[in-house]
Amino acid sequence: MMLDITQALQPLAACFLAAENESDSALCARIQLLGLSKVEAQQWALLMPLAFARAAYRFQLPPLSDEVEWHEGGDCQHLQLSQLAPYSLALSWAMDCGAMDAISSPQYNAIVRRSVEFAAIQQLRQGEIAQLPRPIITMSETPNSY
Repeated sequence: MMLDITQALQPLAACFLAAENESDSALCARIQLLGLSKVEAQQWALLMPLAFARAAYRFQLPPLSDEVEWHEGGDCQHLQLSQLAPYSLALSWAMDCGAMDAISSPQYNAIVRRSVEFAAIQQLRQGEIAQLPRPIITMSETPNSY
């Protein structure tokens, strides 16, 4: 089942806000209740926050690499984020000013704070590091913490 991003923004954002203080597996379970498979839920749980954080800080960051280190089933690949549908859709969605009317600031922020890059973005903005490391995404049976 493919996710219709236009109709799914509010329910997805609500999942992130509701799971703000919960584990990754709890977030994935909430997303699965929207009708996504376990794998799709994991992809959205990992890639949507990455896209939202990059969109939120795009004017404060240098150009970022489109490459991600993707670990799944013991294999490691270097993939382009732009080739991953959940990331591309979420990035487009996050950069759309109209999306800000569709979800609340607490929902948007809950998504951003869940990004694997969030802490590094804060360090980069404060001058503590010179560049963001390549994101590492690990798909697993039970998603682990970022």
